[in-house]
Amino acid sequence: GRLFSVMRHPIDRVVSIFHYLQQATWEPTYNPEYAKWTIDDYVQSEFCESNWMVRALTNKMVGPLASEDVMIAKEILKRKCLIGLMDRMEESIVRFHAYFGFGDAGDLDCAVRNYANGGDLANHHSHPRLDPNGETWKVLERKNGLDIQLYEYAKQLFEEQGMWMKSQNIL
Repeated sequence: GRLFSVMRHPIDRVVSIFHYLQQATWEPTYNPEYAKWTIDDYVQSEFCESNWMVRALTNKMVGPLASEDVMIAKEILKRKCLIGLMDRMEESIVRFHAYFGFGDAGDLDCAVRNYANGGDLANHHSHPRLDPNGETWKVLERKNGLDIQLYEYAKQLFEEQGMWMKSQNIL
């Protein structure tokens, strides 16, 4: 099977999911306590995500992870996944459209208009960004170090896949 994934920096993702879950009463993981918490409270709690992407790809949602787990996750991305990047969403949508054959030029324009560059259907909500030099960022780096390694690898794959798609006249 073929699939695609849109990746974003793991710390940005954790911060975003926290702010989202403060309001998302419809989500199964909603916790009413989150509405009272700061991001620092969340980061110090047992509920803060830790290497979610590596865990999901290796099916190890609980317990410790090892360096070989990130290697397995990298191999899964390499073999199975066309990578998109949230901070390069328009380019990612163009790639998905070309690779998977998602309709005509009008469909592509519609997807770019609605999902890239803050379009009406883009998944976004406003929240403050963390200071990359702050203590909260550093704690999240420690808790999500394997996901950060995976993200850096995904960015590399994004570049390699783009070159391959051009060499194959897919783009």
